[in-house]
Parts: sequence; C-alpha cells; structure tokens
Amino acid sequence: VALTSFVTGVTEPIEFSFMFVAPLLYGVHAVLTGASMGITWLLGVHAGFSFSAGLIDYVVNWHLDTKPWLIIPIGACFAVVYYVV
Repeated sequence: VALTSFVTGVTEPIEFSFMFVAPLLYGVHAVLTGASMGITWLLGVHAGFSFSAGLIDYVVNWHLDTKPWLIIPIGACFAVVYYVV
C-alpha cells in the first residue's frame, strides 16, 4: 500500500484507516500537512499535478514546476518531524 501511494499519490486507503483508528493522531497529521504546505508556499515552491501528486506526476511535470527540487528536503524534514511526533 505504501509503495502504491508513493508512486501514484492515491492515499485514501491509508488516510481513512488512519482517521478511524487514531482520530487524534489524524488531527496532528492534518496540522502537519497544512504546515508543510505553508512552508512550500513561503519558499516559493510551485508544483503542478494533474492527478494526485504522486511520483509519476512529480517526474512528468518537473519542467513546469518552480523549485521542484525543494520538495525533497522539505519532505525529508517532515519525515523526521512525523517520526518524532
């Protein structure tokens, strides 16, 4: 499921499971997701996605994006934050 979500960007099965099993943690996830989006906006990262923001869209739309390389370090930082929380 994780590999499918990463490649295609379809996260609904994980999101719905997460929401019903641990609603408080899902709330924390929502706040962290909003924070990551705010940080990308502040840094001027603009990435256009045609379907669901997975690896396929990231690679296909690389030439249309503004500062797409910043998504990788921002994601790595948030991976650490998610692990700690």
